[in-house]
Amino acid sequence: MSSPNPDATSYGQINYTISETAQRPAGHACLVDASLEAFKNLCEWFVVATTSDGQRRICTKKNFQRVLLVDILAGLLRAEDELQVHSKRKDGRWVESFPSLRGFALQHRKLRVAYEPVWTHAATGARWGVVAGVSVAILNAMIFYSMTDPWVAVCLGASALVAFVPRFGSRIAPFVFGSLGLMGKVAPAFGILTAIIIFAILGGLPGMTIGGAIGWVREEKLPRAPDAPAEGGFVAVKALVLPLVGWLLAWSVFALVVYPWAARIVGSSSPGLLPK
Repeated sequence: MSSPNPDATSYGQINYTISETAQRPAGHACLVDASLEAFKNLCEWFVVATTSDGQRRICTKKNFQRVLLVDILAGLLRAEDELQVHSKRKDGRWVESFPSLRGFALQHRKLRVAYEPVWTHAATGARWGVVAGVSVAILNAMIFYSMTDPWVAVCLGASALVAFVPRFGSRIAPFVFGSLGLMGKVAPAFGILTAIIIFAILGGLPGMTIGGAIGWVREEKLPRAPDAPAEGGFVAVKALVLPLVGWLLAWSVFALVVYPWAARIVGSSSPGLLPK
């Protein structure tokens, strides 16, 4: 099955190419079934959408957000349209689900922005803020423990590096860090985890505020689905005011309660490291 044009099939000539994105005219059910079976031999996940003008998109993980977003913004796909999501299980069986386009889009950032641009920017900002906060906590812990207990710093650094290994890194990293428990260093491990959680909060909340502010300012210029409902005034409260108030409260608790307590604990156990 081949065609000089991999993305189109004419009514007069039934040629079909298995590619990342495929289109077909309405009324060729057997052609589509054959295409789905061919895709099952090429990948482990794909999504099928039928546009309002009768063309069918078959998209893989590599390009489904880009392809569907173009159709959403053009009005060829509506929020209530049903998608077909095909996924292969570990036992080799294929399962199908039929979510609505809007429900499916809300699970993927590049599609969600067409329906909830302000909140999507706020969520993205929160994610980057958490990454920044966790990075600061890890770097601070590595610097501190490199002077007091190098083995803790080595395990922490190794865990952070392993986390970047594709596919399996995030699963292995906790075990590398957990080796501190086998070495009897439970207290440092607990302290590092606490610091990571605290800095994740201190980074995520302002990150959400900044992202929400960017989305709110650019709301009129951002591409939006023709049938997307307005987010309403409450989105400003949810994406700007609440995270800002939460950050101020969290920072106050950290600066006035958590940090002085941690400084006293570290200072008493490691004299000379902190000013008295």
